[in-house]
Amino acid sequence: MARQRYNLVTNALSVAHSDSVTTLSLATALQQGGVNISTIASPDYAILRLDDELVILTAYTASATTGTITRGALGTVAATHEINTAVTLVGDKDEQACVLDGWFQDNVTASQTAVALSLGNSRTEIPMPAPGHVVGVVVYTNAARAAGTLTVDVTINGTVTGLQAILNGSSTTTTATRQAQNTDKYTIGQRIGVKITTDSGWLPTTADIDVAVLVVSDGAA
Repeated sequence: MARQRYNLVTNALSVAHSDSVTTLSLATALQQGGVNISTIASPDYAILRLDDELVILTAYTASATTGTITRGALGTVAATHEINTAVTLVGDKDEQACVLDGWFQDNVTASQTAVALSLGNSRTEIPMPAPGHVVGVVVYTNAARAAGTLTVDVTINGTVTGLQAILNGSSTTTTATRQAQNTDKYTIGQRIGVKITTDSGWLPTTADIDVAVLVVSDGAA
């Protein structure tokens, strides 16, 4: 099967899913750049995000709105998801992809400038055990943007890379950006982080955001 590239495409659940459901039901067919992705069958697979859970899409027919999934993948926990939950396609087996997540900010205020997001403790960055590339970022808010702009920047060792995800009038709840490999490379031990900037008009200030970063390892030890 030809290698597929999945530009962090976002879809949504067409029905609520319990933590034991293994048939994924989507609002629309999975697409890349407005074109339906190809059929997926073993040994190929794709990695999807539903809220804080990652699932493995092991069987999918092009143009379909259902597929077979393995729940609670890559260290995450199977959970219940409501109808219209965002479904984000974040990687495939060929890319040696890894989703780094846990960055968040509650009650996002206006007029922030390059504020490092927390990982829920004293840390704001994740050290990388192997060299690789930063290739994607996704941001989600539990309260739709009402005004202003929120920008998320991916960083390497605290330096902004240029890879951004932006919530604005066009993308109000979730947005994702993908870039080519070799655009922003990191070496062993370098740290991946996320910084947030909001303009003076950002609303609502009751919004909570979560951010995930997609990296691709070179496979070096």
